[in-house]
Amino acid sequence: MRAVAGITLIQFVGQGCGQLLAGSARYLGSATALTLESLLFAIGALGFARIPHSVSARARRAEPIRLAEILEGIREVVRSPVLRPAWLLAMGVGLFFAGPYFVVFPLLNREYFGGDVGELSLIYMTFPAGSILGLILLWRRGHVRRPGRAIALAQATAALSLLVISTGIPFAPTLLAGTVWGVCGAFFISATRTLFQENASDAHRARVLSVQMLGVMGASTLGSPLAGFLAGQLGALGTFAFCGIAMLVFVALVCLFTDIWTYE
Repeated sequence: MRAVAGITLIQFVGQGCGQLLAGSARYLGSATALTLESLLFAIGALGFARIPHSVSARARRAEPIRLAEILEGIREVVRSPVLRPAWLLAMGVGLFFAGPYFVVFPLLNREYFGGDVGELSLIYMTFPAGSILGLILLWRRGHVRRPGRAIALAQATAALSLLVISTGIPFAPTLLAGTVWGVCGAFFISATRTLFQENASDAHRARVLSVQMLGVMGASTLGSPLAGFLAGQLGALGTFAFCGIAMLVFVALVCLFTDIWTYE
């Protein structure tokens, strides 16, 4: 858990700095800010190019990924009483959290708060800021005795944060609610990644880890257009309320029909 939390901490520190850099578009212009972001990507690519390959990786021949191998990873996750509920909750993130974060936050900032790119960058910075706080706590603690319960509680608390935002609170409390959402995200991400790494078989660990990400990103391809449709029907605040309630119901069902709440 400490290793996963430390790696994820670096990820969100970079994300928070990136949100601040994006906010510079207010003063530098969007084109200049995007150019700076592109330069950072290029620097990162140079760094990755210098990472040496392991001996075993050099010895293996490059082979195309086969569909059967992907399905093997999915089957292992579905058959596992530990990984299956964690994967379901990961899909819940894509369905009910990705849309409000990526689609509805800009609408809320523009239509409700009357903000520009500067305010939007502050809103988007709250999640990585909260994640950094949560990951520091996890890194110092080193473990969670019941990671399944931590995942469920984190998702439920994050859903409550969405419901608080949906009440139409002012800008500053919205930033606070977003930070709480980020703290919950830190616990969810670290506990989920730890569960998948510890419970995957040695032969299929990479495939199982890819299935975890498939659950989040695959579901977000449905969650984002769903949030856009709901925003058109219910407005930004109504969409936050709908997604928050839906996630609470989803978490309750997963806890009711699986053993994730009692897993140690």
